[in-house]
Order: sequence, then C-alpha cells, then structure tokens
Amino acid sequence: MPTLRDALAGDVPIPPDHAEWLRRLVGDWQMVADLSFADLSLWVRHRTESTWVLASHARPSTGPNFYPDDVVGQRSTEHRSTILFNVAAAGRPQTHQDSEFVREQYVPVVRSGAVLAILVRHTDLHNMRQQGGLEVAYLHMAQAILVMISQGTFPAEQSHTGIGRGTPRVGDGVVRLSAEGLIEYASP
Repeated sequence: MPTLRDALAGDVPIPPDHAEWLRRLVGDWQMVADLSFADLSLWVRHRTESTWVLASHARPSTGPNFYPDDVVGQRSTEHRSTILFNVAAAGRPQTHQDSEFVREQYVPVVRSGAVLAILVRHTDLHNMRQQGGLEVAYLHMAQAILVMISQGTFPAEQSHTGIGRGTPRVGDGVVRLSAEGLIEYASP
C-alpha cells in the first residue's frame, strides 16, 4: 500500500519543508475525518502531467466509509482534475455535489500563502447520520479546522511529529474551548 512519503517521493514537485507540512497535516487529520463523519483525501499535483495524485486517505471512525478500497496513488480523472485546478487557482474552499448521494468539499492546503495540495472531504449523503446536537457540534468543529487549513494556520507550526499523533480519537471524547478558555462543548 503506497504512503504519503511514497507519493511525495515520486512525481510530485514538493520542496522538503512543504512535504513536512503535509506530513504534519496527515498526522492530525484523523480528527477532522472523525469530526466530519467523512473520508478525507489529499491530492497533490503530478510533476509532468495535468493530473493530480491521491497522496493520502483517512477514513472516519464515526461513520461509514466512502472509499471501500485503498485509493492512495490513484490519478485524478479529467473531471476531478478540472475541479482541483480551479480550487488551487481560487485558493478558497469549494463544494461540489455531482449526485444526490455524494457531496465533496475541496479545501486548499495552504502554507505561507502557497497552495500545496487540495484536501477533499467526501460526504456520503445516503448513509449520513441523523443530525443531533453531537453531530452538529462535530461538523462545526470540523468546518472550523478546514477553514484553518485553507488559511495556513492548521496544523500548528510547532506541532510535534511521531508516534502517537492522531490519538486519542474523537470517539474518546471532545472538548471545544472558546478563545477565553471556557468550555463551549463537551461530548458525552
């Protein structure tokens, strides 16, 4: 099974400091997948072709999987390439719904003003959970993090890397604090 390191070492022109940023993002993005109840995929530009490479993938532990198989290493279709290039050029998130069952949110991964990759949140509308208080709170938290990714403020510049990243999981409990340090939400 290919890894992010494999994808970035192949036909993807990413400088080492940008590759490290993407590794830190992937180290923490399981939380975003869980809060979103959705699969996430990370797309990077191919070096010589007008396509993109799916460099990493995360499945949520809080809902059904969108992709049943391993998809890392796949190339984008012409349709997806067009969307990915448009999002990279615009530098802001966009949502696309090609069918009544699938909604995809395309989020540019930004660092120092440059778009390094595109993160796609794949929501299976057919198998979505009922929206209660927990689901709404989780989705708001996920959206806040996705906005931070598009602004280049997530992951944190000084975040640690290594074993233990991505744990504990969202299912273990979530506490959201306000800027003043007050608890805004605590999961049951």
